[in-house]
Amino acid sequence: DLKTWSQGPSVFARFSFDTDQAMGMNMVTIALKQVWQELVSTHPNVELISISGNMCVDKKASALNQLLGRGYQVKAEVVISKDVVEELLGVSVEKLTLTHYWKNVVGTNLAGSNSQNMHVANMVAAMFLATGQDIAHVVEGSQANTIMEKRKDGLYVAVEFNNLNIGVVGGGTSLPAFTQARNIILGRSLSSAELAGIIGVACLAGEISGLAALASQSLAKAHQKLGRIKKQS
Repeated sequence: DLKTWSQGPSVFARFSFDTDQAMGMNMVTIALKQVWQELVSTHPNVELISISGNMCVDKKASALNQLLGRGYQVKAEVVISKDVVEELLGVSVEKLTLTHYWKNVVGTNLAGSNSQNMHVANMVAAMFLATGQDIAHVVEGSQANTIMEKRKDGLYVAVEFNNLNIGVVGGGTSLPAFTQARNIILGRSLSSAELAGIIGVACLAGEISGLAALASQSLAKAHQKLGRIKKQS
């Protein structure tokens, strides 16, 4: 696909490619260089300023990528019964949804952010580091939206991403430690789509746990109990 935007005498072009199992950023750059050399450069009045004009938008938060997507689009969702919420999470469905609303919806909007979630960047960063992804793409991966609704059968929770830039081929993904980490997850090699879904599930679990800790006023309890820094006698 190809979309263009004009500003004065200049044109910004945004290309979309199917890069299969690779994240593919370098593949796209090489392909576009070839496009320029074989097609566009034949027009004498056209000048290439830069192969990238930031409309990708690579390693930066943006409304454009949330609208159009970049990398994988992922949606992870679950319905949890009222009994499980109360027994395992230690909070009521009502309190949990209220906490989500005031923190993730109202608080996020008040702060001028477009990422309505609690802390998905934590899980995205952990999975990226373990599986050989470009850690700078955590910036886009953190632009996820969390949804919580009270249902008659319990609690509905979903986390949605439009910007999960990952791959299982190319870059550092082939290094032994990263390959081993990916193989451990399901006991076999993963496709990039499977890895994207697994990251989504990890973030879903993290949002449920984190918001439950906030709702029950116990967010820092584990840090206080298990913190490694001890007072010297």
